[in-house]
Amino acid sequence: MLIEYVIKVIDGTPEGRPMLAENLKSILNLEKITKSNLSEQGYAPFTFSVKPIENDIEKVQSEGYKLYEDGYVREKFILVPKESTEVDLDAILKDVQSDQIAALNKQFDEYINRYLEENNSLSEQLSWDTQEKEARAYIADNTVVTPYIDRLLESRNKGETKTELVNKIIAKADAYTEFHSSFLGELHSKIDEVKTSTINYDTARADLDAIKAIILVDPSEV
Repeated sequence: MLIEYVIKVIDGTPEGRPMLAENLKSILNLEKITKSNLSEQGYAPFTFSVKPIENDIEKVQSEGYKLYEDGYVREKFILVPKESTEVDLDAILKDVQSDQIAALNKQFDEYINRYLEENNSLSEQLSWDTQEKEARAYIADNTVVTPYIDRLLESRNKGETKTELVNKIIAKADAYTEFHSSFLGELHSKIDEVKTSTINYDTARADLDAIKAIILVDPSEV
């Protein structure tokens, strides 16, 4: 790695400010700059750190320059809590709750759509209501007219009886209803959990992380 900046190090502690490696090279009359010859002269290579991003409850604080195990000196930055007067906990909580509820609804839609795609084509999904209505009507009265199911039975040409097809349609409809209702119940429970969540100044980061961790369980993993 090209060494562009260097800094003085005394007893393992960086001192002063970084300087251009080329300037030190001229001052010490060195042929080239390496970590080893820098160490011999009481210097170490310096590289700039990436600052963490300030957020609603934390601000960036420098802990000064530190010599790391790789032989480079970097400025160490940490996030520290903002003063209580700088933080509007109510506004922060409202924003996080809104974002998390939106994320939960998006999750719900994605999992429901995946279930539908895995079990039926889009064109068949469009006929579900018609199939189910005719099938349940037929179960209640086997003399009722069922034009869609009649055409479906004929086109399937699987040697099944009308009653067998009707039972399959109802079984599939019941399976989807059970899946959707139980998953919708979980969604409502998670949303209620988000809505009743709170944050406190002393534990704000942990409280916000806990809210963001409220998610739906992937049905495929159950």
